[in-house]
Amino acid sequence: MEGEHDLDNAENGFEKREMMKENKRLKKKLYKSEHLRIIKLVQIAYNLDPRIRKLKENEKIRQQELKELEKKKLEEEKLRFLNNLVTIDKDNNNQYIIPNSNIIEDEDA
Repeated sequence: MEGEHDLDNAENGFEKREMMKENKRLKKKLYKSEHLRIIKLVQIAYNLDPRIRKLKENEKIRQQELKELEKKKLEEEKLRFLNNLVTIDKDNNNQYIIPNSNIIEDEDA
């Protein structure tokens, strides 16, 4: 059996059980550190894989394009709204006519 303690050297059952517990604890600790080492190795390989880098780069570009498209849509909508807004200036009274609505008088004037 692997471990620091050789069970054949135990003088009695109690000592043998204690050695088994210690070996089990050490084995668990080694397993955990080896598992973490393998996870780290896999993560490094994943990050260095050119296919994964290309996918991440493409996703970043796609997200940026979506943001730009959303901005462009908002700007177009804003311009469309402002183009539909007609200003009529009668005797220095600013009035705005929004199509399909009533006249709105500007109170600032």
